[in-house]
Amino acid sequence: MLTGSVAAIRNVAHPVNVARLVMEKTPHVMLVGEGAKRFANEQGVPEVPMGKLITHFAKASLERTQKTGVYGKTELGYVAEFKHFKLR
Repeated sequence: MLTGSVAAIRNVAHPVNVARLVMEKTPHVMLVGEGAKRFANEQGVPEVPMGKLITHFAKASLERTQKTGVYGKTELGYVAEFKHFKLR
């Protein structure tokens, strides 16, 4: 069985494509972080600025939460505070 995966990879629009390259071109099962990013660069996978990976809905939601200071209840019932999170 062939497997390939990546984790903690940044500035890549479609990490699944990098995971497929890991499966097809290396003896490894997983690459993580900087190693995954270096491999992606070596394979010609284009970098995408982090700002391009954030949806308009997510950005608006974060800005609304930062402005109002309102806490959000998650599906599990936990409360999260986002006012100290900075959007890059």
